Amino acid sequence: MLDDDGMDMDAETYTITPKGLYLDEDDWIEKKWGTEQIIHNEDHCVKIMAIKPNCKVSYHWHSKKAETFILISGQLVVEVQLQDATKEIIYLTEQFQSITLMPNVPHTFYTPNEKSAIFIEASTHDDTDDSFRITSSTCPGDE
Repeated sequence: MLDDDGMDMDAETYTITPKGLYLDEDDWIEKKWGTEQIIHNEDHCVKIMAIKPNCKVSYHWHSKKAETFILISGQLVVEVQLQDATKEIIYLTEQFQSITLMPNVPHTFYTPNEKSAIFIEASTHDDTDDSFRITSSTCPGDE
């Protein structure tokens, strides 16, 4: 099969996720703040993430990973630390609203109310050794 540029597209040039958008419960990774499912993680990474109401992900940064958060439902607050050490708060309140964070930008994200937030994280490759936590995640009831 040829693409629009006349290049040959064989099975090695694309991947189809067999499940589509029907996600198996067993594929979700439980986190203190909610759940995530890794759809793809090779040269780039795609995750679906759900944050529980009033939970906050750890304040952290990545030395290599650039990431974009795309809101699907709910509301998401993204707090970033700027180069001058001041913090900026960005509110994602509309479906498909997004923010992109470059490497070495300390950040956290959380729900501002009693509703969960569901969003897509699209990023460069995700490596657990590339997450540097400044604070821990928090949720209601933490001691």
